[in-house]
Amino acid sequence: MKIQSFFLIAVAALTILQVYLIVTVRKTNKRNRIRGAIRTRPRPYRLADEEHTGGDYLCEEGLKDMVADKIIDYFERHKPYLNPKLKLKDLEAALHTNRNYLSQAFNEKLENNFNRICNHFRVREACRLYLKNPRLRIKDLAVLSGFNSHSSFLGAFRIHTNYTPGRWQKEVKDRLAKKEPVTVDDYVKKLNFK
Repeated sequence: MKIQSFFLIAVAALTILQVYLIVTVRKTNKRNRIRGAIRTRPRPYRLADEEHTGGDYLCEEGLKDMVADKIIDYFERHKPYLNPKLKLKDLEAALHTNRNYLSQAFNEKLENNFNRICNHFRVREACRLYLKNPRLRIKDLAVLSGFNSHSSFLGAFRIHTNYTPGRWQKEVKDRLAKKEPVTVDDYVKKLNFK
């Protein structure tokens, strides 16, 4: 009887100790993640200018170039635009920068806003997918390339190629039937960089 009660008390003590350690480790990990996020996020600085009284933050020209290059590289390598719910906030974390730097890089260096750049890469992806598999339907292309809806795909496709998807598919099929080489760059406009 004494051995059983001693055993039960020991098990209870070990269980309490285990729960205490798990809670402590979780709190420490959470604290470290928060500290790490604070340390790794670059802070914008205000331009020290007597005429500048607005609340917006400005960054150096070289930094804008670097952020713009990081954006394009990230989009080409990791294809985040395939996520239809992609937000600017997602890029902040992935590129270790802040919203102001990203917005300035998009608007001033890439000469387009976030949505337009995402749609550019999505349209390129849709064209690439279709050239790989000409049996894909337009609705399938829209979903596979990261668009939320068929109508947003149609609008973006027209903006970035000057074609409707149906007219483009017909032209590509005709060129493929004639055994002409077809590439995405034949149809999708290039991004402008300053």
